[in-house]
Amino acid sequence: MRAFVLAGALTACIPNGNIGSTAWEITVDSLDRVEIGRGGHTAVLREAAIDMRAPDGSLAWTMTPLGPLVDVEVDPAGGLVALAPDTMTRLRPDGTVAWSQAVPISILPRNAIVLDRDDATWLLFTDDLGTHWRRYDRDGAQIGTGELPTGRNRALTPVTAALPDGGIAYVDGTGGVYALDASGPRWRIAPGAPGRDYLRLAVHDDGEITVMTDAGVIRLDAERHERWRRETRTHGRLGSMMASLTDGSVVTCGQDMLDDEDEISVLHRIDRDGNITTETVRDDVRARLAEGAPAALFGFTRRALDARYAALEVRRL
Repeated sequence: MRAFVLAGALTACIPNGNIGSTAWEITVDSLDRVEIGRGGHTAVLREAAIDMRAPDGSLAWTMTPLGPLVDVEVDPAGGLVALAPDTMTRLRPDGTVAWSQAVPISILPRNAIVLDRDDATWLLFTDDLGTHWRRYDRDGAQIGTGELPTGRNRALTPVTAALPDGGIAYVDGTGGVYALDASGPRWRIAPGAPGRDYLRLAVHDDGEITVMTDAGVIRLDAERHERWRRETRTHGRLGSMMASLTDGSVVTCGQDMLDDEDEISVLHRIDRDGNITTETVRDDVRARLAEGAPAALFGFTRRALDARYAALEVRRL
């Protein structure tokens, strides 16, 4: 259970480190989840409320969720779709409810939602009969349904991304990445060696794909051929994450060991050609990236190892 936290004050915009500059910063609980949408809006998911922050960090709205949240997607305008046990709810950019639908799921991490580029909501869920998808339009009407080709009772992981030409991509429990549109499955790839865990997925505006595995980061071109792969010591460690930016680069975050004794947090920015910029966040903190759709901003939380509260820092390149 996450602890309640009071939001802190915004700080001034100052240059910070090797990767981008600070746009704004607030205090959050160390367990709060953070999602950043394509338009730069940031949702802070607290135990008792959802706070939506505008791209400049100001508080746009706060609402009480309908139950424990399974997944959240922030839309480009600053609204969101929230998935709770038995219910999926769409919120407008002012925080009011646009629609709410009953959904046949329990609170399991294998269920996921994703917004496609047509502003339709995809629900991916697993039950006793298999793994399925449903698609809802912007008004909440169901406009499609089908089976996911993952095999009976195979659990998919909540790693999804919208495709620039329509439809979605997702990582499933069989070790591959699938593309899906309203007519059904389009293609499948397995860009790593057998047995690797596919931890994060980004699909860029030019159709290229970046996948983080437990061994590093792999970049595929729009035809899904490998362009490059990069391995660092931090990828695959507990807490490794990846944020996708609108310039085609990604930022990853993980923990590393300093002098084989002290644990530190490390950010890597990897551009579309595989060039890496590295930044140590701070020696005495554990950092976790905010994730979401490709955005012009990225964020991360950082905290002292034994602290309850954390700083949420949002940066622009």
